[in-house]
Amino acid sequence: MAKIQDIRNRIDLIDNQLLKLINRRGELAVKIGLEKSRKNGATHFHVPHRERAIIERIRRNSKGPLPDDSLESVFREIFSATLALEKPLRIGFLGPETTFSHQAAIKQFGHSSEFIPNPDIESIFRQVEQGNCDYGVVPVENSIEGVINLTLDCFVDSPLLICDEIKNTISL
Repeated sequence: MAKIQDIRNRIDLIDNQLLKLINRRGELAVKIGLEKSRKNGATHFHVPHRERAIIERIRRNSKGPLPDDSLESVFREIFSATLALEKPLRIGFLGPETTFSHQAAIKQFGHSSEFIPNPDIESIFRQVEQGNCDYGVVPVENSIEGVINLTLDCFVDSPLLICDEIKNTISL
């Protein structure tokens, strides 16, 4: 039993180191936000291509045993919590909470974002266009209906652009 306790003690030390590093990361992110605001009056701090680059670097450098998808989830939550220190993202999604769209939004933006349910796809586009949401998560394709033509039509009629793709494995 002493061996298990020794291992747990080492894990506790690592957890404390992780905690310090995550908080230090948060402090640095706030400094970046302040610098952006000071330099150019920025109020939008989310930089998706920076997050993608970090995730790619993490995947490349990971030697296991944790799977890449698990590490990505951990880092997405760190991104979300860090960004919430500056300004939480407001994310529009289709349907009530717990829908597949809501799950996809959480997967992409983390739990520290603010999620805004919308009754239909057009509402999501409107919310983002009017600045009420920073991003919208809309279905482009699903396993039941295939391509969602209404979403494609909305993109044609809107100045909004696709900034990322979220793939969710759905099992009914």
